[in-house]
Amino acid sequence: MIDPLVAFDCRVREHTRIGSHYVFFGEVVDIFMASSGSPLVYTNRAYGVTTRIEGPGSIGVGIEAARRKLAIGCFHTFGPFVLPPLLDMLRSREAAVDLTLIEGDQRRVQASLMSGETELALLYDIGLPEAVARETLTELHPYVLLADGHPLSEKPELAPQDLAGDPMVLLDSPPSRDYFLSLMRQSGVEPRVAYRSASVEMVRGMVGHGLGFTLLATKPAAAMTYDGRALISRPLHSEAEAARVVLAYRRGATLSPPAAAFARLCRDFFGIAPY
Repeated sequence: MIDPLVAFDCRVREHTRIGSHYVFFGEVVDIFMASSGSPLVYTNRAYGVTTRIEGPGSIGVGIEAARRKLAIGCFHTFGPFVLPPLLDMLRSREAAVDLTLIEGDQRRVQASLMSGETELALLYDIGLPEAVARETLTELHPYVLLADGHPLSEKPELAPQDLAGDPMVLLDSPPSRDYFLSLMRQSGVEPRVAYRSASVEMVRGMVGHGLGFTLLATKPAAAMTYDGRALISRPLHSEAEAARVVLAYRRGATLSPPAAAFARLCRDFFGIAPY
């Protein structure tokens, strides 16, 4: 080792094998200590660094900064449609909030909420455990997305039976995947999945190129793919329930002031009466 912080010069007194390792016992005859440097810290199966312990004044500043922190989780498919306006409102009313955003599928965002990585989460109300409290914010109704010029686009509304036999481009992100497949199967139609993608825009792009239809719940304002292909949407006639978007948090937890402010914004934005 080059330039160690501490070095021991030892004389070997004994050695033995324990399991797959040899252990050496030495008598220290000299010690070297460097005048400066940062120690290597290893804990919880990872390397870290030491942190200086600040005085009372700095601790107070840190506590105040912690009170302004807010971590929010959001399901990645509908996040782009609901979070930007909410964050814009939050910025105008709570300018000092230090925001961390965790995006991912239902499992990732739910795990972040249960572990304390996030304080609030916007999720689908599907498969959430009892430990997660939730408030319904809105319902998203499924629709059929078709390429411009598709023969079925002439109909004002489509049923799963109309789509039987057509190739399906599946949004392969749980729980959306299982929800859209169930919409077809509950009507006695076994979907013929030709392509899969976890990206909404990839799915829209495939549909725009005529590779199949898809079922979606979130609807961008522009009826166009990234590469300029026109898309047609039609309501899906189904007896299945709409997908509910909820504001979720750990049951029994006391929300921090920034989290409580964000919850109020969500209720105002979606027109929900406070609990």
